Amino acid sequence: MAQEAERLLTGSGWMPEPLRGADGGGDALEADDEQVDEIEQTRPEATILTAAE
Repeated sequence: MAQEAERLLTGSGWMPEPLRGADGGGDALEADDEQVDEIEQTRPEATILTAAE
């Protein structure tokens, strides 16, 4: 059953409630420009917010 759940959730961006941040949006990380480029190339589904957002 766990394998089926994993298959269904893969790529959805869903995170269990205990692992979400206080705002419900997951963990926020700081990244420099080089790291952002790498994230965009390897995880196109990731949401990247800039300091202005």
